[in-house]
Amino acid sequence: MAVTTALPTLPAYTTEAVRALLDDNSLLREMSYGLGGPYHVLLPRQFDANAAAFRQVFTDAGVDGRIYYAKKANKAAAYIERAAVLDLGVDVASHGELREALAHGVRGADLVVTGPAKPEQLLRVALLQGALVAVDALDELDRLAVLAAELGRMTRVLLRCRPPGQPHSRDGPAPVRVRRVHRPGRLQLPSLRLRGPSTRRPRR
Repeated sequence: MAVTTALPTLPAYTTEAVRALLDDNSLLREMSYGLGGPYHVLLPRQFDANAAAFRQVFTDAGVDGRIYYAKKANKAAAYIERAAVLDLGVDVASHGELREALAHGVRGADLVVTGPAKPEQLLRVALLQGALVAVDALDELDRLAVLAAELGRMTRVLLRCRPPGQPHSRDGPAPVRVRRVHRPGRLQLPSLRLRGPSTRRPRR
């Protein structure tokens, strides 16, 4: 005899605006019919509220923190524009994302460039715009230093460190290799300013 166990359910976390929208099924159906298929509903005011809530956590904890919105999470221009208005940082992982963020009013100094194996074009624009760069490999650090010297620019750097439990991850060098960075000379170049480590929580 087969036995099935129902998975526990959790109620959706919604807001008054979302509940009001869902209650008006006729509007959603009309939009689906008019657009001819699926669509996304964006809530910029909720974006603003979420940013304020994150900032309040920093305030309550007495931490001087900075919020970066990951552009790859949602490429809608509305959220990037709100990030610019709210003076948030934006995390970009490609030349196209960097260019779009700048086009929507985000300052270069408010960008952090992430992602492995960054092409030279991305690093070059990041340097020219004064963006923070999360370095994923030691050879990338060397390339960045050479390029910064050629352009006569100084760059702020985060050194991404691979989580110990993820030996095959591309998210930065292993901790034992990170220690090599601190050998005399490597981070004493005038074109580099180390701003700290960068890591991700291990995936479960």
